[in-house]
Amino acid sequence: MQTQELSTYSRIIDEIAKQIDITEEMYLKAEKQYNELGHYLEKSLKSSVSIYPQGSFMLGTVIKPYKNCKDADYDIDLVCEFSNKSESSILPEILKKNVGNVLQNSEEYQHYLDKEGKRCWTLNFTGFHMDCLPCVPLTSYDEKISLTHTEDFKNYKWMRSNPKELGEWFKQRQAVIYKEIKIAQKQRIYERNRRVYDSVDAVPDRRVKTPLQKAVQILKRHRDVYFANKTNEKYKPISMVITVLAAELYEQEADSYFALKNIVEEMGKYEELFKSSIHRCSAKKEELIKFDGNKWRISNPVAQEENFAERWHEDNHARAKAFFEWVSDLKHNFLQELESQDLKVIQKCLGQRLCWNIREEKLISLGFSSNTGSYSEPLPPIREVVITNPIKPYLQY
Repeated sequence: MQTQELSTYSRIIDEIAKQIDITEEMYLKAEKQYNELGHYLEKSLKSSVSIYPQGSFMLGTVIKPYKNCKDADYDIDLVCEFSNKSESSILPEILKKNVGNVLQNSEEYQHYLDKEGKRCWTLNFTGFHMDCLPCVPLTSYDEKISLTHTEDFKNYKWMRSNPKELGEWFKQRQAVIYKEIKIAQKQRIYERNRRVYDSVDAVPDRRVKTPLQKAVQILKRHRDVYFANKTNEKYKPISMVITVLAAELYEQEADSYFALKNIVEEMGKYEELFKSSIHRCSAKKEELIKFDGNKWRISNPVAQEENFAERWHEDNHARAKAFFEWVSDLKHNFLQELESQDLKVIQKCLGQRLCWNIREEKLISLGFSSNTGSYSEPLPPIREVVITNPIKPYLQY
């Protein structure tokens, strides 16, 4: 392959990641909503409440979910930490019910409130839903938390987690390349949004996207489309497994295509664990996925006692099989078809609507074939839209 071709693949991956990322407008809307929620809970429960994002919203790997073969609302995971409480001062059931009761009795929130979840209370807003996780600090000297959990909604218990530490770990996994690309990316964003930002320094750090973040976004999108309406959809890899493995396997590549390709190739090597009688594999980091012939282990990198693959042995290793089936499709279909530069790859692997959003001429300018016959549906017509009295300038990436 020529260097120029690889640059083309990287640019189309960057374009895909941009399309599936949360918009700046939606990000700010969600941020405003959860800050207001924190103030409401603090006032209503007369307690010190800290609300902050966890998961993909914190890591910068949010994607628009794909459910029932169509795009769905964004998922925003939030930690709702009662900093003046502890395991010894309140029962997990009481904390969970207190939060649910004030939301149910609120004229503002009761219409958005979903039924109780095992760990969270969910608020379904337009365009996104927020999962609020009630918790207390585990200790006064670190950032670990004790969260409420129930399986039957009768018996409640405390469980441990450390979302802030995981976020810092993920940040360090891409620290080298982030430092290299930060100024250039902020400059481009500033040039396109001069009416929004006063200077390059005013561009938020979160708007800088690394190849690792883009790779995680595309892996999650491909997973959602690949398993949509398949018989083993309920066994598809959870986002935390994808995120942790991708971050562990990332080697500070500056090129998004190289980053994605290397991650997928290394992920595929762990299938050898199934085939080897001594359960060994040729992956560079052999210890990331462990298999003893019966059970699997993918450890939380900042809390080794937590196993993200604790259910992989169930139903005759259904989740493990689904994972390796998906990785094989990534390697032998998605990446190879991307290299063939045929427009149909986006439609097939990442969804029809995404293909519409990335205009055909954009793909052609990046070197893709103009064989529009590969589409199962015609591209929608482009309508002229006139905007009057805009509330704020449109932000571009």
